[in-house]
Amino acid sequence: MKILLIHVVSVIMSLKSHKKSKHEGIAYSCDQCEFVTVRRYHLKRHVESKHEGIRFSCDQCDYEASLPEILKYHKESKHEGVRYPCDKCDYAAMAAGDLKKHKKTVHDRIRFPCDLCEYMGPKLTSLKHHVEKKHTTKTCYPCDQCKYVASKLESLKSHIRSIHDKIRYPCDQCDYNATKTSHLKFHKQSRHEGVKYICDQCGFEALQKGTLKHHKESKHEMIRYPCDKCEYLAQAVGDLKKHKKAVHKEV
Repeated sequence: MKILLIHVVSVIMSLKSHKKSKHEGIAYSCDQCEFVTVRRYHLKRHVESKHEGIRFSCDQCDYEASLPEILKYHKESKHEGVRYPCDKCDYAAMAAGDLKKHKKTVHDRIRFPCDLCEYMGPKLTSLKHHVEKKHTTKTCYPCDQCKYVASKLESLKSHIRSIHDKIRYPCDQCDYNATKTSHLKFHKQSRHEGVKYICDQCGFEALQKGTLKHHKESKHEMIRYPCDKCEYLAQAVGDLKKHKKAVHKEV
């Protein structure tokens, strides 16, 4: 009964947090750095560990942790030999959190998308390594007519043609005008040629390859895109970007 009550309270708190962050736009910001969270308790812990220097000492060695749960993990893994086995493979984690991460990345297929290209990392650390290796030293191409910045020269040229030069590509079968040749191709295929992309697992019909890809990833492969600033999980990269913009005020 007690376990059930704890579970119910946990679900209610998670729902409350979800409503605040997703629908009410409520977030708690640290006034000493850029840290943002959807839970007041997490902000309190952040301030204590990062700015007030509060530490929790191990009674069996000289180790000091910044958080109680980190100390618990240290004692279990280093002194008690506690392991958390995965029920889907032979993996055994040293901490419950590590097991949860393992299941998300290996079995639940959670992915961390790059904002600058199509790369998707299985871990947040993989994404950070990718960005540092592929994008931090890359040349950026700023537009001299607005604030747009492209990561590729061709993207900048396309931006100038469609936004500033107002170049359009007319359809020869109706009055539609596209800003890009790819948009015109999609228009013709979907509106005039009846091209559809069908899911081979359920029969779902899409007008675009990208839509079919998103359908398979979210419905059949259960791929999710987690926010690196809170516990939100998106079914699509676009949904994650909208969430970050609305909740975390990212541009």
